[in-house]
Amino acid sequence: MAMPPSPLRRAGELVRRGGNGLWLCLRKLVRRSAEHRLALHAAALAYTTLLSLVPLLTVAFLVTAQVDTARAEHLLTRLSQLLPFSPQQVQATLTTLTRRAASLGTAGLLFGVAAALNAFWQVDSVLVGMAGGTRRPLHRLTSFVTLLVSGPLLFAAFLTLPRILWAHVPPALYAHWRGAVRLLGGPVTLLLVYRLAPPTKPKWSAAALGAVFSSTLLAFISRGIALYWRLLPQLDLIYGPLSLLLLFLVSLMLSWLGFLLGAELALTYGTPRKTPPH
Repeated sequence: MAMPPSPLRRAGELVRRGGNGLWLCLRKLVRRSAEHRLALHAAALAYTTLLSLVPLLTVAFLVTAQVDTARAEHLLTRLSQLLPFSPQQVQATLTTLTRRAASLGTAGLLFGVAAALNAFWQVDSVLVGMAGGTRRPLHRLTSFVTLLVSGPLLFAAFLTLPRILWAHVPPALYAHWRGAVRLLGGPVTLLLVYRLAPPTKPKWSAAALGAVFSSTLLAFISRGIALYWRLLPQLDLIYGPLSLLLLFLVSLMLSWLGFLLGAELALTYGTPRKTPPH
């Protein structure tokens, strides 16, 4: 009579199978990313983001200022802090440029809206190309305008939620709530984007897998670039004032690459495979 395998042997077998599955998954992800040229798209989106970042912040600032000016200032600060590489110099520069653009009035608002819509269009075009579907231009335009108007207001309302909770919730529960938001805010946002944005909707489980993968990768990218900036201050000796801009641009490219890799993972394992015609 054959003896059953020991727990240690079964655990080793599970680890081996998991490692093989992970290796096959990474190989497939690398192959698909090369087919869709994700590195090239990430570089293009980084350049687009660099050009449209101030207009995006300007539109968000002006839309929110119509409701509450103080809340608009707080929104501007928090949005600057969400960038993958945002030391004090970057935040101060973006805040100054945004306020100058906002002072232009209607001209600044129209330019900001046009630049923001162009940025949304570029990101959506990449996702549509990766998913292999189509989307009507009018539908895309109305979706972008809705997001551009409602997004800043929803984010500003979310920023006021801690004040309400602080007044009505015990401090211990409030601390747990803030920790949960910081931990899950990014993955939940990516989950909704990966599930709802592509024309070919992946499964929720695949979108969650892509969101976890992308949020983990983005966290490593943000911390790695910040560590690089602190440990290598002699970068200023080579590039001078351009060093901050170059590192900021590199951080945008790597962040977009992490975002697109998560989307690729969600689409690869969450959408049905197309069978070639016979």
